Amino acid sequence: MAELAHATLIPSSSFVSNQLDRNATRVMARARLRSELRSIVLDILGPCEPGELPEALAGWLEDAADVAVSAVCDASLRGLLESVAASVAEAPPSVVARLAQEGIRHDAGVD
Repeated sequence: MAELAHATLIPSSSFVSNQLDRNATRVMARARLRSELRSIVLDILGPCEPGELPEALAGWLEDAADVAVSAVCDASLRGLLESVAASVAEAPPSVVARLAQEGIRHDAGVD
């Protein structure tokens, strides 16, 4: 019985997944990823400074970037979260428990 009192509680995979989803929302992962992907697309299309291009071409670049990012952003974030979840699933139980504990502490507002 004393062993149970000191045992490390290992959160379920659904708990970890929910925690990762909450953390992704909290850190605005989708908006940040969308912004970074958009910057990358614009860099790939050409290194242009604002106001340097004719309005029609600048508008086309903006539209092309939006279409490209819309096509991959959600799938990229989902893949990233799945990859992180897989890494957590392979982590030592003490690491997983500590990550879960810190998530709970953060959610409760305890520093």
